[in-house]
Amino acid sequence: MKKKIGLVMLLLGTMIMGTSATMAKDLPVRVFVNTQEIYFFDGAPYVDSSNRTQIPVRYVSEKLGAMVNWSAKTQLITIIDGNKQIVLKVNEKEMTINGQSKQLDTAATIKKDRTYVPLRFVSEALGAEVKWDQKGRVVYISNGKAPLPDEKVYTSCGEFVVPVTKDSRGGYKSGTYNEQAGIWSIETGKGLLIEGRDRIDENRILLALVPSESIRGSMDEQYKEARNILMQKISEELVDEMITYAKQQTTGANFIEEKWFYEGKYRILVSPENASNYSNIRVFLK
Repeated sequence: MKKKIGLVMLLLGTMIMGTSATMAKDLPVRVFVNTQEIYFFDGAPYVDSSNRTQIPVRYVSEKLGAMVNWSAKTQLITIIDGNKQIVLKVNEKEMTINGQSKQLDTAATIKKDRTYVPLRFVSEALGAEVKWDQKGRVVYISNGKAPLPDEKVYTSCGEFVVPVTKDSRGGYKSGTYNEQAGIWSIETGKGLLIEGRDRIDENRILLALVPSESIRGSMDEQYKEARNILMQKISEELVDEMITYAKQQTTGANFIEEKWFYEGKYRILVSPENASNYSNIRVFLK
């Protein structure tokens, strides 16, 4: 009897451990640089087949004070920090630091039009210390410097996250906030107008994206920003279909018809924006 009880307890323990491991594996990877959490709104970090954390190249590199250059033609990523130059090539397990080659056990890659690099290798090459919390799937990076200032994050009803930065790299302009209505609005560095909600009203609207004519960036650049934000919650295929439809609005005299798109708990309306040559993309809860 005791043997049977012991066997049952062992099986239960194994099942609980397996469930805990699965739950931990399902958690998103979070990244902190110098105590400040980094929000990835156009491409989330992930753990690759070599058990290495991959991140979109600009986020952490620029937060550590480095500049990033990307050549689509040569597939080279160049990270510059003072007198230090780090070069990686997509799909090659090697990087050079000031011309000195270093072999890696994983490679930089491209995923959904975003260039990813192995976080630990790049961060350490920039002189930072990296710690990995396996249980919480959190990466802590520190180079002993104070966090870069003025980062704010707008979250629309807990659904879509829009990081807002005001540092020298462009980022986002300071927006407006209507506390009574719980509505915030900002203009991105490329000119994309974004409106979100702190709470769900009777219309159940979450987010509005309006690409517009701007000296800050082209319409194509703004649609790319809109695409990245929408893909946080909506499939790439549907987002591309919506963006393609929205781009058909080219002149104020040639209005597209209002069109609804549906996926999961969301319904999305693409419609002309007044008498202009751009569209309004609004996301609602069903």
